[in-house]
Amino acid sequence: MNQFENKPATVQLSHESLDVYQLALKFHLGVMTLLPQRGPPTLRDQLERASISIILNIAEGAGRRTTPDRRRHFVIAQGSTYEFAAILDILRLRKIAQPSRCIAARNYAVRIAQMLSRLAGPPRWGVASRLTLQRSMMFSDPSCQAGKGHVR
Repeated sequence: MNQFENKPATVQLSHESLDVYQLALKFHLGVMTLLPQRGPPTLRDQLERASISIILNIAEGAGRRTTPDRRRHFVIAQGSTYEFAAILDILRLRKIAQPSRCIAARNYAVRIAQMLSRLAGPPRWGVASRLTLQRSMMFSDPSCQAGKGHVR
């Protein structure tokens, strides 16, 4: 008999100690009961994929050694949280799930997104991001729109 078999695990992996990871696990279990078993399979599948993506990217990010790698996974998890919130909106608007449960789940999603934002840190603006931002600002300027001026 192995000496470690009957002892409870006391050592945690890095992601297991994160509050956001624990919250994401509870979130996943709760939201999978939102849809009726015979509900739309596409939405059920997307709901499950998004909530699992949140959990897996938090775990993977916590296990990364460099700050950019960690940040990238936390940002991906945050994106999956936003996707999940959009699915909740669809479920609520189409009256597939109870509106009160969708709102409660959305509150969890908001909290998870906030926690992930804190873990990811401030946005990093690279050259490509700055150019995209400049272009979007340029086209939102009324003087640069078609027929009202020229593009700089």
